[in-house]
Amino acid sequence: TDINIQEKSHFIKDERSTTDYFAAARSHEVNFTYSGGATAGNYQTSVSVTQMGKVKSGGQFTGTVIMTLHDIGLNHFTNYATLFQNKGMEPLLQNFTVFHVDYPCMQTNYNGSSSRQWDRNLVYPSFDEFANSMIPTILEYFHLRSVIFIGTGVGSNIATRFALKNPDYCVGLISFNPIFYAIGWKEWFDYKSFSVSNDKLREQLMDYLFSSHELANTS
Repeated sequence: TDINIQEKSHFIKDERSTTDYFAAARSHEVNFTYSGGATAGNYQTSVSVTQMGKVKSGGQFTGTVIMTLHDIGLNHFTNYATLFQNKGMEPLLQNFTVFHVDYPCMQTNYNGSSSRQWDRNLVYPSFDEFANSMIPTILEYFHLRSVIFIGTGVGSNIATRFALKNPDYCVGLISFNPIFYAIGWKEWFDYKSFSVSNDKLREQLMDYLFSSHELANTS
């Protein structure tokens, strides 16, 4: 289905949709197996997938779907609710099935309650394991073969890893703030203090908070 988008001064207007798409969304729990840095198939956990948008007759998804991957410390709602509840996104939701992925134990329910805690006896999946185990399992679970990925931060990294290895499944990749290297204290501080315009003040704060060894360490 063609979607006609007229050129405006802003791509998306700051106007909230009257339809609460997240309240009407369906939640799925998908189990996947990953190596945990050891023998393949050594660990098993589950990922939460929230489905919204168009569903064809008979419950079929659209031929090409959209899948979002959130940043670290967030979840599908805190990362993407503002975007997908915007009125400018209604044509997309009316023409595509959308799947929002929450990494294990990072889901916050729509009513605000927290998800379960991570089992400390398990090793948390790496970026590669999310890309090579989690995403393929989700695609197989929902029988998906054509995906447009939207990733933010860590999610962008994971989506890019998958797309590079599986170009036949990825027909589009929208990347926000991709992270592709180890972030050190300096980068973290620069991000947190970007609103401070006085460069000398930022330099003094850096010297006060961190030693030269800490600033040089990116691990």
